[in-house]
Amino acid sequence: MGAACGGCFSSRHFDRGGSCLVQNETSSQGLSCGYTSSTKSDVKATGTLMVAAEDFGSKWLQRLRKLAEHPKNRTDMIMIGDFGTDLDDEKALCIAAALQRIGLIRKLAVVANTGNSVLRARLAKGTLKAIDAPESPVAAGSHGGGIGLQTNDYEFGFCDYLADEADLDARGGHELIFATLKEANEEERKVSFVLNSALTDMAAVMDDRRWQKDSRCVVSITVMGGATLGYGGKLKLDPAASNLYFDLNASKKVFAKVQAGPRDYAFFIVSRHAAAACQLARNALDGSLHPVAQRMVKAAKPALQACWKRVHKPAHERNAAQ
Repeated sequence: MGAACGGCFSSRHFDRGGSCLVQNETSSQGLSCGYTSSTKSDVKATGTLMVAAEDFGSKWLQRLRKLAEHPKNRTDMIMIGDFGTDLDDEKALCIAAALQRIGLIRKLAVVANTGNSVLRARLAKGTLKAIDAPESPVAAGSHGGGIGLQTNDYEFGFCDYLADEADLDARGGHELIFATLKEANEEERKVSFVLNSALTDMAAVMDDRRWQKDSRCVVSITVMGGATLGYGGKLKLDPAASNLYFDLNASKKVFAKVQAGPRDYAFFIVSRHAAAACQLARNALDGSLHPVAQRMVKAAKPALQACWKRVHKPAHERNAAQ
């Protein structure tokens, strides 16, 4: 995820009127950080979390912009995540919105699952509205393998931008996915799936009789989980990997269906090892005035503390929780 404008605290980053000198996103220089005044109370909350001025490390963004110039590289995206469980899905959502803003992603549809999926969908929709991307539909999906409605305080803490339930797509996650696929097929666009949580919803989509026909626009399915190389070069899921073990039966079904025979889309697994190799610096968002960045900074410590508590539980307690 791109950091909010840390450059705004340097004098060379402001003009005399107190406005951010990072150019508007329609220019060739990058995206506005949303800072419109020299006083903190006047910060424009809808500004993007990303800074793209060349002086602030935007080489990766320039490469993405270059890719977006070619229509063949553009794709719609369907993202499924358990927003609030930890911060990575919210960061992924912000990245998706940024990629949409530069043209690499055309349309973005979002489904929240796991436990209290309605509340997680409200967080996702609120995040999109806070970063000025309110047009992307968000719907509540499944329970994600039977995890209960109980949540930790940090999951929705430090957040004053939760969307109203009325802002969610009333069709629900399953139908939103098929509506997105149908539209993409009709308009001859491509679709990429990004699965950042339990595979319950994806398994249900693949079980739906419409999948065989409507999936012809799908060019990739990416799963955040884990895998090993199995017999015949096929990927074998790692049952201990986060997201996969939330609903192991659904995970097995998705892996089996994807690899059952010839397909026209790519299948990617992003493991915890990849996450460790490209970490976002812990202090990357420190000092930001954007409400989404502030939530991430404040929620990071209690989220990590909760992780350590889970890790150090005795085996019988961990097994009971599953």
